[in-house]
Amino acid sequence: MKTPCRIFVPLLILWVCSGCAGSPSGPARNKMPSLGPDALVTRKIYGLLLWDNLALFNNCWRFQFLKDADLASSVMFYDPASKTCGWRWTCPKESEHELKAYPSLIAGDKVFKPADHDPSTDPRFPLSLSTMDTLEAAGVFFASGSGSFDFAFDLAFLDGPESKPERVNCEIMVWLDSSIPCVAPKLGEYRVDGYDYDFHVSTDWDPKVPYLAFLLKGDVIPDRVPLHRFIRIGIEKGYVDADAYLSAVELGPEIWWGEGEASVKNFRISLNGD
Repeated sequence: MKTPCRIFVPLLILWVCSGCAGSPSGPARNKMPSLGPDALVTRKIYGLLLWDNLALFNNCWRFQFLKDADLASSVMFYDPASKTCGWRWTCPKESEHELKAYPSLIAGDKVFKPADHDPSTDPRFPLSLSTMDTLEAAGVFFASGSGSFDFAFDLAFLDGPESKPERVNCEIMVWLDSSIPCVAPKLGEYRVDGYDYDFHVSTDWDPKVPYLAFLLKGDVIPDRVPLHRFIRIGIEKGYVDADAYLSAVELGPEIWWGEGEASVKNFRISLNGD
């Protein structure tokens, strides 16, 4: 495990409270929190913060290859006092249609995992879908920014209990917020627990790994996201194997370019009502 840095409270509060350039995307939702004196912070590419059954992984693989790499950064934090974690990022407008980073909060066994964390942060994962009744993510979610980004859950499904790239056979993303449209074709709409989502599917990127995206519509991010409902839709449509394994639950901003910030407070994954 890499040791994260600590910074002085006045600097940290200034960093958190300063606004991003440009107008926020989407509606005014929750606010970026102020952090306490024991908050852990890292800006290192592939940096890692671990606590309980969770990990923050600064997965910014393309930042280092940018012409203006010194202008790109992703700062991650975890505040144990408020049980809040999150991200603040900036990325120059270079190769603007190319995804640069997905720094994420991980519960489980990420397929493309950092080298220095245990196989699974959460012993419930990889999760056999045959044992799943309900799977919910709860918390106070926030995202704001300019440029091109989304703030989304990512679910990778496996054809067996080993979390390896070659075992992935489907991917589902649930977008809570975004400043850009989804390029995958829209196939319909769903209402899930009182919230409306656009449904997009693509098999163009990899015919063996269908990509499904559910884009939240409206002005409010729910504080409870029933991930099992989206998985069931994937099964009913024939994209997800009912006997597949879910490697992990990930949440974070996909970053193409621009500036932004996102956070989640009191994050919790509930399986079968536990």
